[in-house]
Amino acid sequence: MSEFTADHAGFLNDAVTKVKRRILPLFIVMFIVNYLDRVNVGFIQQHLKTDLGLDSAAYGLGAGLFFIGYAIFEVPSNMLLQKFGARVWLTRITISWGVVASLMAFARNENEFYFLRFALGAAEAGFFPGVIYYFTRWLPSAERGKAIALFLSGSAIASILSGPLSGALMKTSLLGLKGWQSMLFRGRTLLRHHRYRRLVLAGLPPPRRPLALRARKGGTRIDHRGRAT
Repeated sequence: MSEFTADHAGFLNDAVTKVKRRILPLFIVMFIVNYLDRVNVGFIQQHLKTDLGLDSAAYGLGAGLFFIGYAIFEVPSNMLLQKFGARVWLTRITISWGVVASLMAFARNENEFYFLRFALGAAEAGFFPGVIYYFTRWLPSAERGKAIALFLSGSAIASILSGPLSGALMKTSLLGLKGWQSMLFRGRTLLRHHRYRRLVLAGLPPPRRPLALRARKGGTRIDHRGRAT
């Protein structure tokens, strides 16, 4: 039993180390960009009014449709998360999120703006619960709280970076697009492509069962805290 416990402790430590080094930084970046998606529309408000012909009421409605889409699809997304697993579903969220966010740069009128804001909220739905679910499958309780605290620190980092980063991207031009379009297209496309590659190539198999294991010898059970029972 002691040999099994030692082997399991080594396996558990290796898994925790991989999550901290490969997955946690990735999730923090995702959370930062998630925050930027919600607030960046405020930086381009005047451009949307000028180029798309939006008035204040249309802009406010479009900005709010993001949260309506997020709320409507949150529960269905969580149900599908359980069915397909966190790794597969978070990858799906990443791809659809990136596509819709990039398409925002090509909105031509208020109806397209409404649709894309709603679709962006629907695409992002399930991201936060998916990350927490991933942590519960890979991390014991002693490490899970630390990981979640670091993950949530992304919000504070994003609030610091949002203004300077958005301003810098708006001063660039890509493929003849205007500054606000380049910000939406370039920033999100590059970040999401990077996240998708890292998520797929993370080297961790998709978790299919909790960390609790049962020893084949003597029926010893190792709980999620790594203790023999």
